[in-house]
Amino acid sequence: MLLGFLFIGKSSKILLQTYFQTLKKKNKLLNFYQALKGLVKFFSNKSKKKKIVFYSESKNYRNYFIELILNLKKQSNFEIIYVTSDLEDMHLIDNNFEPIFVGSGLFRIIFFTILKCDAMIMTLTDLGNYHIKKSKNCKNYIYIFHSPVSTHLTYRKDAFKNYDIIFSNGEYQKQELLKAEKIYNFPAKKIFNIGYLYYENVNKRKNLNKKLEKNILFAPSWNMSAKNLFNDYSFDIIQNLISSNYSV
Repeated sequence: MLLGFLFIGKSSKILLQTYFQTLKKKNKLLNFYQALKGLVKFFSNKSKKKKIVFYSESKNYRNYFIELILNLKKQSNFEIIYVTSDLEDMHLIDNNFEPIFVGSGLFRIIFFTILKCDAMIMTLTDLGNYHIKKSKNCKNYIYIFHSPVSTHLTYRKDAFKNYDIIFSNGEYQKQELLKAEKIYNFPAKKIFNIGYLYYENVNKRKNLNKKLEKNILFAPSWNMSAKNLFNDYSFDIIQNLISSNYSV
């Protein structure tokens, strides 16, 4: 598509550029409208139940929350709300549970600033360190790990500093967090080992009866360096495996 774009006439290029600029503006307007609509919907909720809010940056994080959401929804004394910054994350949860969109701009800042709830559950690091601040009207901020990695080898030292409660994957993360509190004089927080929620979600959906012959899972980890397995070699590796009649 890019090569075709290079060889088309000047007038056609201008038309295409104008089209994409218009499309971008329409998307921004749609995001603005949907975020405003979501903000109004959230703050119009007058429920007297204890309010537990889940916030997700994108649809990629839904699977880290879903098991906890479904379990909490079974308890009638809680009002469970799922808020997202991704329009592609708006499909229903559990048939009748609709997410609320707040975008990733001004309305999200407003949302977090005046938020009132009993608990806000997120998998977002550096709460309070940058543009997303804590609200004085939210009683507890809870962090859920989306990766079963070391807390000090992978994240910034104050990535979890401002959370009140942390749901750690295991004792190794808990001990690292407690050590960080001692070394850097961070505020003490409650830490609970709850396991890896994403694994529970995958484990529930797995099909033990399905057998795949000559099947290879290629799952290189992300790497921020210039040279890495996925960017430099993945195409050739996958192409060779497929040529050898493997399912990749």
